[in-house]
Parts: sequence; C-alpha cells; structure tokens
Amino acid sequence: MSSSDCQVVSLREAARHIGLPLTSFRRIAQAEPRLQACIQPGRPAKVDLKRLLITWRQLEQADNRSLSPRQELALERRKRLWWQGRSLLLQLQEEERKFCNTAQIQIAEKEVFALLEKLMKSWAQSIAPQLLESRDAYGLMLSSINSTLQAVSDQAQRNAHEEKETEPPVQLAMPPELPSLEVLQADIERARGGLHRLRAQQAAGEVVLVTDVTSKQFDRCRRVRDQFLALAPRLSGVAIGWRTSAEAKTELIRGVSKVLAAW
Repeated sequence: MSSSDCQVVSLREAARHIGLPLTSFRRIAQAEPRLQACIQPGRPAKVDLKRLLITWRQLEQADNRSLSPRQELALERRKRLWWQGRSLLLQLQEEERKFCNTAQIQIAEKEVFALLEKLMKSWAQSIAPQLLESRDAYGLMLSSINSTLQAVSDQAQRNAHEEKETEPPVQLAMPPELPSLEVLQADIERARGGLHRLRAQQAAGEVVLVTDVTSKQFDRCRRVRDQFLALAPRLSGVAIGWRTSAEAKTELIRGVSKVLAAW
C-alpha cells in the first residue's frame, strides 16, 4: 500500500470514526488481532484508518444496501449496543483477572505449606544417613537443599498449570443476525451487574487483588527458602557429632520445623 493510500490517525480519531468511546475502542482492539494489525505501537500509537475501516466493516458484516433509512437507523442502534456490550464484557474479564477468591487462596496456601512440609521432612530423613558417612557435610546439605527447593518449585508450577482455567473469549465479530434490542440491553445489564458484584465482593473481603497475594506469597516463600538454606551452615558444623542416623534425623527434623515456623 502506498503512503498516499494510508491515512494515519491517532487512536482517539480512529475511535471517533467508528463511533466508539476511546476506552471501548482500545479494549476491543486489544482483544481482536485483526484490529491490532491496523495499529502501529508507539507513543502515541498510530492507526491505519483505511485498513481499520475495512476490518471494522468485516467485523460488522455490514451490508445495508437493501435497508430503508428507518431500518438502517434501527440496525445502527443495535450495533452500538452490541459494541457497548462487548466492551463491558471485556472490562469485566479484565477486572476478574485482577482478583482471586479469598477462600480458594487460603486452601492453596495450606496445600503449598503441606507440600513444603512433606518435601522438607523427606529431605531430613533421606539426608541423615548420608551425613554420617560424608566428609563434606556442608556441601552435601547445600546441594540437597537446593534440589529439594527445585522440587518444590517444579511441583508448585505443575499444580498451578493444572488449576489454571482458560477463559472463553468474548465474541467480537457480529453474528449474521443481531439479537433483539431487549437481548442486547440485557447482556449489557448482566455485564454491569458483574462489575458491581466484583466491587461488592472486594469490599466484603471475598476477593483480593492477585498482586497482593503474589507479593505476600513471594515474601513468605523467600523467607522459608532463606531459612532452609541457612540450615547448611548452621547444622553442618555440628553434624560431625551425630552418632546415629536416628539422632541425625531428630536434629534435622527439628531444624526443618523451625524453618516451617517462618511460614
């Protein structure tokens, strides 16, 4: 396409040409790859207006040649309601991704703690007899602790991958036959209701920000990791005095219990 065929405009101007508020246009464009291809990233972003209008017409499947002016007006109103509903549904999905259920987080934290306890105690039982035979207690403990921490991380990632749910995409392309005005308005009200429900749940403490949970979990895990790693220099020096495997296990389990108390 030559430069003369390409009219470059701002996001705001592009939104005005297709009759959407800027925030709605930006949200819909982010969710639709064909619209993203019309936008050149940058500060500010630039839009190929001709390409955008062609793509937008394809999304709307617009062909009004056989409609009367009154029918065209009714169709345009339904189109506006369609895009308003799409924007609100996308907004609801964005907001829902920011929050997680408080009760589910508490269950997940208990599962992580149980995994830590299981793997750390298993570490203590398996490393105890090896320490009695090793001449490098510190090196043995440090390498085995790192292996245990990696096992914890790998298992946590597998669990998170299994629990992750894929959200169904919001349908952006208009169907060949648009729903009635009543159905479109009902969809809009349901999306608005979802946004109000989310705010109420946040106020009641039923949901919390994912960023807050992630930060808290990161601090907890780092604290436990650091104290677990600290067992190597703290216990390797006295390991030489341990006479039996049972005594070594007792001391290592005691050390692990102090680490888990930091959770």
